[in-house]
Amino acid sequence: MTAADVIQKIAADFGLSVGAIADTVYRIPSRVEDIQTLLDIIYRAIDLTVIHTGELFTLYDKVG
Repeated sequence: MTAADVIQKIAADFGLSVGAIADTVYRIPSRVEDIQTLLDIIYRAIDLTVIHTGELFTLYDKVG
């Protein structure tokens, strides 16, 4: 999955609405994320993408 896929899956699983999500392209190898918050899982996916692509991605919350 890409970081974008991770965000979309978590949002769908928990009924969260999302806006525009960039195609992050980099496919993250399979991972097990036990005892992590959803936000930690998302941030880790973004971190891995930045590390492997050199491109900066940011997550914004417009609602609060």
